[in-house]
Amino acid sequence: MDMLDEVSEVSVQPDGKVKTKKPISDDQTIREMQAKELEESIAEFLWAWKKYIELRPDCATDLSSAASNIWWKTIDALALANSRFKEAFILGYRHPESIAQFHKFKLKMILGKRYQVDA
Repeated sequence: MDMLDEVSEVSVQPDGKVKTKKPISDDQTIREMQAKELEESIAEFLWAWKKYIELRPDCATDLSSAASNIWWKTIDALALANSRFKEAFILGYRHPESIAQFHKFKLKMILGKRYQVDA
């Protein structure tokens, strides 16, 4: 006896052909959403990092200039991007090893080095 554990959508086309479509599972949808969030958070972090390294540090202390305002906004954007990136990377698992892996990955990415996972 076969057990049915999947749901499929079946439709008959006007020409008589049968079309079967399997809906995406919740787990697959969640994994795709997590991967997309990680991809977007990495892109946002790299954009903020590039803006940050273009800044002159002396602009931070000159509060009368517009450059100071840009400097502080860029630092804020980098901090927010870093937080989003970390959350997407560790997925709420705040074990010290997970956070260490995140920082290792981030540092290698900033330095342009390859990241290798110990398997």
